[in-house]
Amino acid sequence: GLAAPQLCHAQAPAPEKSSGGDLKTRYGRAVTLYNTGQYDKAIEEFQAVYEMRAEPILLFNLAQAHRKAGHKAQALDLYERFQRENQDPEPKLKSETELYINELRAAVEADKAAARAAEEKLAAEKAAAEKAAAEKALAEKQAAEQAAEFRRKHGPTRPLNIAKWATLGLGVAMVVVGGVLIGLD
Repeated sequence: GLAAPQLCHAQAPAPEKSSGGDLKTRYGRAVTLYNTGQYDKAIEEFQAVYEMRAEPILLFNLAQAHRKAGHKAQALDLYERFQRENQDPEPKLKSETELYINELRAAVEADKAAARAAEEKLAAEKAAAEKAAAEKALAEKQAAEQAAEFRRKHGPTRPLNIAKWATLGLGVAMVVVGGVLIGLD
């Protein structure tokens, strides 16, 4: 949850006197967006509120929104900033922050390891494909060289021309039929 009385364990930032209405309005909008699962929009609002008034508790809220949105590295950074800038947090909030930091560090490391493994797998697949292509090219080259050597040794081969033989056979048959017909007359 967020660092607000109804949502978590801390308080909302103290209202800013010069632009208190705007600060309160934006903070309320950020909380509403967070509660409705619109984490990216909540992040924008919390960031705007933090820029108006740099309260450490807003870093916790930003971290929560980033964590819920799946932005692990950003959330981890913000939780760590919250720890550095909030020297005396409530004990429950401190332990919750430490828990999130530990979870996120493990998750970020797991993501990095998965990314490295994916890169290594991709590199291995690329190397295997390149090796297979090189072997295929070599085999094709060797087959072409062997065919050229065979043609050089045995001379050119002539394919059996069926059309020529069929025409010759048909011509012979017509001569025989013609001779028979003339002989019958």
